[in-house]
Amino acid sequence: MTKSKHEKEKKDEVEPAVPHCDDANSETDRVDEQKQCNSCHQTIDVQAKICHYCNRGQGFWGKHVGSISAGVSIAAIIISLVMMVLAIAQLLDARLKNVDASKALQTAENATRAADLALTQAQSAANEIKNLKTEADKLNRLLEKSVKLTSGIAEIQRKSILINEFMMTVINAQNDDRKSFDQLREWAKDSSYLLSSNALSAYETIINQHDPRLVFELKPPFGEGVDPSKFALLELEQMYQSGPSSLRPSLIEYIWKRESFSKRDKMEFLIEIIGDDESLNAVEYAGRYFRKGAELKHLKPLAIEAFLEWWEKNRDKFKE
Repeated sequence: MTKSKHEKEKKDEVEPAVPHCDDANSETDRVDEQKQCNSCHQTIDVQAKICHYCNRGQGFWGKHVGSISAGVSIAAIIISLVMMVLAIAQLLDARLKNVDASKALQTAENATRAADLALTQAQSAANEIKNLKTEADKLNRLLEKSVKLTSGIAEIQRKSILINEFMMTVINAQNDDRKSFDQLREWAKDSSYLLSSNALSAYETIINQHDPRLVFELKPPFGEGVDPSKFALLELEQMYQSGPSSLRPSLIEYIWKRESFSKRDKMEFLIEIIGDDESLNAVEYAGRYFRKGAELKHLKPLAIEAFLEWWEKNRDKFKE
């Protein structure tokens, strides 16, 4: 009884009141205003949107989606569809991102392999550079040894040239070369000269060689029938300069023994020979007689510097 009453009230709520008509046309029109439910096929009002028998909607969604409770709105369905679309979009985006991540991962793997290859090549290059440096160090050591050897050879050559020059100078000085004798004296004074002590020894030896006592008189360099007493000192000096060096000692002796010349003039002639003559033998003879005239018996005939210094200080003591 209660259920019938409730269904009757619900039916009254859904279906609008229809005016009662007694004639047949009104009944026919009322039948035409009804339809069958899309789900349970019961006869319901044509304008009913929900079947009051099965509670199913009569529109598109009611026909295809199924039973929808009265409290569920179409907005909820739309939101669900939107959420579904978003979910699908997110799924597609995730797949795209997954593809991009795969590409990025592949790129990273390729880069890693390239980096490994570059590192291997760099290590190989470093090893080659290390080997080259080792070879370069060996070459530098060889070059250093070569430079030292070359320097040593150059030093030997320099010393060899120096020794040869020294020996030639000694030989020339022993063979009457005044310039060579003077060179030995200069070398003997130079402490930086490599053979300074040897030069002093050679110099003193040559001095001693020119200091023996004379046991014979030299023959004056004049021809037969020539009276040398008629020659003035100036003429004899000219004869001395133009004559061969081998005759100079005898001419020096003649001029010194000639009494017609003053001692000052003869000493002046001798000191000029001692200072400038290129013949060492001539210098020796001039030194002998100069030493005698200056009474310097402690000096040797080739004490050139001592004679020059003494004459510079004592020249004015002799009368012209």
